[in-house]
Amino acid sequence: MSNNISQIRKILLLSANPRDTSQIRLDEEMREIKEGLRRSKKRDQYLIDTVQASSTLQGHT
Repeated sequence: MSNNISQIRKILLLSANPRDTSQIRLDEEMREIKEGLRRSKKRDQYLIDTVQASSTLQGHT
């Protein structure tokens, strides 16, 4: 990887709420992460993508 600071870094957020468990607030956590990055000085250096209700099979494609 080069030292080029203009290179955009991609962040992939995967989330899933396990079956037969109480509902957790994944959407709120993702929103907080995105808002925190949006407030940062280096926000233009990152791109966030989200996959909700992910499974282990999706990680292998």
